[in-house]
Amino acid sequence: MTRTVPGPRLLNGKSAADYLGVPYSTLRDWASRGTVALIRVPHSRSLWFDINDLDQLIDQHRESGPR
Repeated sequence: MTRTVPGPRLLNGKSAADYLGVPYSTLRDWASRGTVALIRVPHSRSLWFDINDLDQLIDQHRESGPR
């Protein structure tokens, strides 16, 4: 799903972790395992995450409840 809400497309690691509701260390581990895509900006040590990838991660792990 592509976001149509205005705002920044890339989030730094802390903001991305807050967006997902997980600790930064968990997000960093997921990125190192390839669970979530990581954006590397040239000449920067910061980790960046595309908000569309975060939304896709949420959608992929959505569970439907009992009916």
